[in-house]
Amino acid sequence: MTNEEAISIDEAFHEYARRHLIRFIEITMPSYETQWFHEYTCQKIHDWYSGKGKDRLMVFMPPQHGKSQISTRHTPAWILGKNPNTKIGVAAYNATIASKFNRDIQRIIDEETYQGIFETRLPSSKDSNLARNNNEFDIVGSRGSLVSVGVGGGLTSRQIDVMIIDDVYKDAKEAWSPVQRENVAEWYDTVVETRLHNESKVLIVFTRWHEDDLGGRLLREQPDKWDVVKIPAIKVDDHLPNDPRNIGEALWETKHSLSKLQEIKSKNLTTFENLYQQDPQPLKGLLYKPFKTWSEPDIKDLKGINEMYCDVADGGGDYCCAVFYIKTGELIYVTDVIYSQEGTVTTEVSIAEAMIKNLTKVAHFESNNAGKIFARNVAQKYKSMNGRLANIKTFYQSENKETRIFTNSATVNHLIVMPQNWHIKYSRFHHDLTRFNKVFKKNKVDDGPDTLTGIIEKSTSNAGNYAYSSG
Repeated sequence: MTNEEAISIDEAFHEYARRHLIRFIEITMPSYETQWFHEYTCQKIHDWYSGKGKDRLMVFMPPQHGKSQISTRHTPAWILGKNPNTKIGVAAYNATIASKFNRDIQRIIDEETYQGIFETRLPSSKDSNLARNNNEFDIVGSRGSLVSVGVGGGLTSRQIDVMIIDDVYKDAKEAWSPVQRENVAEWYDTVVETRLHNESKVLIVFTRWHEDDLGGRLLREQPDKWDVVKIPAIKVDDHLPNDPRNIGEALWETKHSLSKLQEIKSKNLTTFENLYQQDPQPLKGLLYKPFKTWSEPDIKDLKGINEMYCDVADGGGDYCCAVFYIKTGELIYVTDVIYSQEGTVTTEVSIAEAMIKNLTKVAHFESNNAGKIFARNVAQKYKSMNGRLANIKTFYQSENKETRIFTNSATVNHLIVMPQNWHIKYSRFHHDLTRFNKVFKKNKVDDGPDTLTGIIEKSTSNAGNYAYSSG
């Protein structure tokens, strides 16, 4: 290869780095282990900076998944390379961490690789009129600068074009303190907001700690101003179009395995939902109190009737919800749950198989919409698997759903007992049920509460018109 060819290849790589944030990170940090969610996050930050989205972006990602390397170390260096006149502010939960980010950014800009990509330079000892220390630096020959502060620190007399805020709470104790949350919110309102202008951009990056943390508060008060990237440690739905995982898989298996994540989840569900799933548990307005749970020794000698209740998906974002349970004279013990947005071909088979596994004696199907056809198909598949125990019944539900769910909620809480580890085994079902709000319109789905309500109705009365039975 000639020198001219080598130079041409290098320039091509450098141009790629100038255009794409993720390529810039890979070239200036060869040890970086790029994953799909890093690519996705970089693209969202690129769109934010390029004006393709809103001027304000939040990125919520689990701990130790590389978010700070992208957003708070490499993004400022990349932006200053593309436009050295940019005035950037970087904030963290204290001044020490903010200064460390500052030093890391300076190291990136000083590297030979960076200087082959961009013309941006930091002051040297001869540039005595320019600032360069652990808290701020200027750009040689340009108007750009970067200042770093801890939460509570001032930005007096500074104009900020790009503000990047990374992890505003040190730990759970701070995030769960109403006083500290208010201090952070006041600092954002009185310091950050007052330094922004019409064209300013704001990037907030952290793990969620509390429903009323800075991210939650801003999304509640300014819902139309923010774009949000929310990446959970364990996949629970298909809200991210680029997510290649199957439901239930870990985000970065080689770094943070599913078994490790489930161990964290089993020890402290609230912490896991907040920090790892980016889905803080609401503290007020919930319809259900925590459910009673059973363990294997509690249920092995139970005497009762094995039943199943199925709320068939109506379409769209609805879930097909089938709950299997043992109905005793006192309580109702849930033994299995199928909660799926897959097509009927799949759910018909999985429900038939679960009926055999759970020794189901009576299976109730709501016949609204296509429920009657669904039940008939399940019955056929059940019989083809040599199922003989179940009496499959369909009925039409004519009562108002919202009224039924709310009037039966206390009885659902009192009578229904969940498996001990149901928050792990049936995570999406658990999530939607334990976050169900008393304000009905706030809930995206109601299939879990609807099914548990139906179980209570069937267990405490003879309501319902049975239209079909497979006997």
